[in-house]
Amino acid sequence: MDSPLRQSDKAWPKRFCVAFALLLGVGMLFALTGWLLEISWLIQLPNDTAPIPGNAVLAILFLSSIFIGLELGYRRIAWLALVPLLIGAVTLSQDIFGSNLGIDELFFRYFLPNDRLHAARMTPPVSISLMLAGGTLLSLLRSRSSQRKTLLLALMASAIMSIGVATLLGYALDLDTVILWGFNSATSALSATTLVILGSAMLARGWRENTLADTGAPIWLPLPVVVGSATLTMILYVGLNNQEIVRLREASQRSAESLAIAFNSTLQTQATQLDYFAREWASTDRTDVVREVDAETYLKSNPG
Repeated sequence: MDSPLRQSDKAWPKRFCVAFALLLGVGMLFALTGWLLEISWLIQLPNDTAPIPGNAVLAILFLSSIFIGLELGYRRIAWLALVPLLIGAVTLSQDIFGSNLGIDELFFRYFLPNDRLHAARMTPPVSISLMLAGGTLLSLLRSRSSQRKTLLLALMASAIMSIGVATLLGYALDLDTVILWGFNSATSALSATTLVILGSAMLARGWRENTLADTGAPIWLPLPVVVGSATLTMILYVGLNNQEIVRLREASQRSAESLAIAFNSTLQTQATQLDYFAREWASTDRTDVVREVDAETYLKSNPG
C-alpha cells in the first residue's frame, strides 16, 4: 500500500490534468458558441487583431475531450487526435502550396469584418501546434507508459507553450515579427493563450503518465525550462533585431527630412536676399562702391 505522502504525489498530476482539460474544454465551448451564434466577444479579445479560428476551436475541443477521456480510463479516445492532426496538416498545406481547399469555412462562417485574404484560416504556428499535439496524443493509445513516451509529451508540450508565450510577449513588447512569425497573418492573442493552456495540459498529462508508470521522478523535469528558454531567446532576438532595424530606418528618415527642411530654408533665405539686392542695385542712387560692399557682405554671410 502506498503511503499517504506518495498517494498525494500521485494525486496532484491528476488534479492538474483535469483542471487544464476542463479549462481548455470550457473555453472552447464558449468559443464554439461564439462562432455558431456569431457573437464576436466570445471568440476575440478586446483590441485583438483577429479571433481564434473556428477550425482551431473545433480541434482543441477534441484535444480537451481526449485529456478528460484518458483520465476516465478510455485509452481508445486518443484516436480522436487524428482530427486536430488532419485539420492542422491540411491547413498548413494550404499555406505551403498557396492553395485553398475550402476547409477554412467548412464548419463556420467568418462573420467579422475583414479585408484580409483567407481571414478564417488559422495561422501556421497554430496549425503546427495542432499537428504536434495530435501526433503526440496518438502515442497514448497504448496503455503501457514509459520514460520515452513521457519525454515526447514533455518535449512537444514545451514547444507548444513556447509558441504561445512568445506570441503573447510579441504583443506585450510590440514585436510585429514575433506576432506574424514570418507570415502575412498575425496569430491572435486568444489563440496564443489557448496554446499556452494546451501545452500546460500536455505537460500535466506527461507528469500523469510518469506517475502511472511509477518510474520515479521524471527525467524531463528541466526540459520545459531549457526548450522554453532557448525558443524565447531566439525569437526575442529576431524580434528585437528587426525592431531595431525598423527604428534605425525611421531615425534615418527623420534625419533626412530634417536635412531637407534645413536645406530648403537656407535656399529660401538666399533667394530672398538676392531678390533684395537685385532691387536695391537697380536703384540709381546706389554707387558701384556700395554695390561692391553689398556683394562682399552677401558672399561672406553665405559662403556656400
